[in-house]
Amino acid sequence: VRAASILQESLNNMNRNERLFEDLDVDGWLGEVSLSALEIILRRGEKRQLLKVLNGEQYGLYKSIINNDPRQENNFVGWMKRV
Repeated sequence: VRAASILQESLNNMNRNERLFEDLDVDGWLGEVSLSALEIILRRGEKRQLLKVLNGEQYGLYKSIINNDPRQENNFVGWMKRV
């Protein structure tokens, strides 16, 4: 669910103020609407940009986890190895 939500948020961020598609509900469900939005972004040749946005969203998530629970900082380097 979390990965799907990150993807939906990333797609919305690349949506150019809803010029490409109606903003997605960030609900963690990858249904037809989310997959259609992904297809639009990929057809535009923006795969590399999407990967960068996904990485940024992931970093933001990890940073917020640490801000809410500083003990989680022990996990940060391992999390970033997977980004």
